[in-house]
Amino acid sequence: GQEIHMLCYKPDFPDRLEGLCRRSSMIRKKSSHFMVLKTAQKYPITPEFVVKCASGSTNIFKVHIMQALIENGFADRIYGDLYKTLFSPDSENNINHVPDYEDIFDILKHIHEAGGIAVLANPQRCKNKNLVDELVKAGLDGIEVYSAELSDEEKAEFIKYAKKNK
Repeated sequence: GQEIHMLCYKPDFPDRLEGLCRRSSMIRKKSSHFMVLKTAQKYPITPEFVVKCASGSTNIFKVHIMQALIENGFADRIYGDLYKTLFSPDSENNINHVPDYEDIFDILKHIHEAGGIAVLANPQRCKNKNLVDELVKAGLDGIEVYSAELSDEEKAEFIKYAKKNK
C-alpha cells in the first residue's frame, strides 16, 4: 500500500530476474497509460507525443508526461507546481496511478536468488519505519543515502541507520 523503490546491483544470474522485470514493466505500462489518458483529458497533448518524449526509455514515467507538457508550454520545469498538482497525493487534481507491484519481500527474495545486491532506494519515501527494519531482517543489503532528494539531516539519519545495521 505504499511506494517502495528497490534496486538490484550486480546479479550473478540476471536472467533469473527477467520474469520479474517483464511483469513489473507490464504493470508500469498499464499505470502509465492511465496517467497519460488522464493528462490528455486535461491538456491538449496526445498519447503519441508523450511516447515520443519517452523515446529511448523502456517505459513511460511521470517525467515523460511532464516533458510533453513542457514542450507544449504548460509548464516550465519538470518538478514544479504542475508536477505537484498532477502527482502529489495531497492534490485534488492528482492523476497519479500507483502501480500494484509484487510484494517487496518477494522482490527482495528474487534479487537474492539471482545473486544480486538489494538496496532500498529513496528510503525517505518509506513511511513505515518498521518495514525498513523488517526488510533488514529479511536480508536487505543496503540503503541509498547519497541522493539529491534527501536533506542533510535525512542523509545523516540513514547513514547512522545503515552503519548500525551493517
